[in-house]
Amino acid sequence: MEFTENFKKSTNFKINGLFLYIIDENNHELELFVGEEIETARWSDEGRLIVALKNGGVRSYADEVNYITI
Repeated sequence: MEFTENFKKSTNFKINGLFLYIIDENNHELELFVGEEIETARWSDEGRLIVALKNGGVRSYADEVNYITI
């Protein structure tokens, strides 16, 4: 499922262990199970979600499920 524009505009991320939560301006929350300890998250200029992991890995998510390791 593709990220909607309201979530892509958000910079409000909450990290809880293996889960990343993106909260939009209306306080809607999108839960993303990453499966590894998360360090940080941000949006790229191309609209992809970049997730840095505590183990040093970096993932680039095109949507809520599909990612590539960069």
